[in-house]
Amino acid sequence: MQYKKLLQKAGIGPRRTKALGSGAYFKARLILPQKNDARKRATLAGKVIKQLKHFVTAKEAKHIRTIMKEYASELKKAGIRAIDFKMVSTITKKPGLLRITFIQQYVPAENMLHNYLKVCPAKEAVKIFSEMVMTADLMDCWSRNHPGHIGLDMRTTNYAIVDGKLTLMDLYPPIVMQKKDSIKPVDLIKMRRDPKKRLHAFFAPKRVRELTRQGIRDRMDPKHQQRHILEDFTYARPELKELFTEELERKRANRLIQLQFSFR
Repeated sequence: MQYKKLLQKAGIGPRRTKALGSGAYFKARLILPQKNDARKRATLAGKVIKQLKHFVTAKEAKHIRTIMKEYASELKKAGIRAIDFKMVSTITKKPGLLRITFIQQYVPAENMLHNYLKVCPAKEAVKIFSEMVMTADLMDCWSRNHPGHIGLDMRTTNYAIVDGKLTLMDLYPPIVMQKKDSIKPVDLIKMRRDPKKRLHAFFAPKRVRELTRQGIRDRMDPKHQQRHILEDFTYARPELKELFTEELERKRANRLIQLQFSFR
């Protein structure tokens, strides 16, 4: 399996892993500890490896590495906290094709935001909601004032509470529009592995390209993101819907005042 080759490439030999799940683009596994880890200066034990489901060419791998670095840099400059990661490309049995793997910190399932919201105190849930809305505002503010236009997928499944702070856990696909290395609809279309979506792309390519372009625009639209945030938080804590709505209206009013002052 490719994750074993990755570990061998790192010089630590075969490792036991635990499947964590599979998403639209990745298969994620947790690297389990072994006896001789304590004697090593560095180990991947306790890290998560996320393998891209599809193979890529060397040129595509270079493009993804460039845009991922650009995206992470733009997020940091915008003040948006995101998980650190390392990208590794490994050779596959298919000539000319590589497997991309991302290595990042493991976060327990109970700290993933969609789970955390279900059990945290109501006051904390509203506070986190406010932070999510603020994150969407940071994204919009950065894009308005800088050449690097960034987008975010604000679904709660993409966030976690890490060291007590709201953290973006999934940076892929990287939504950033600048220079020649910007994300393109064709990039996202190629990444799809769902058979139904691939058939749709085959029989209606123009329609799929437009839907993909709209998806990129939506991830750069703070109002669209706010609707996603409200939907997800209300789903997790329906009894707090009124408080979430009031907080969103308060944030919107404050944002409007800020924009009015900025134009004076």
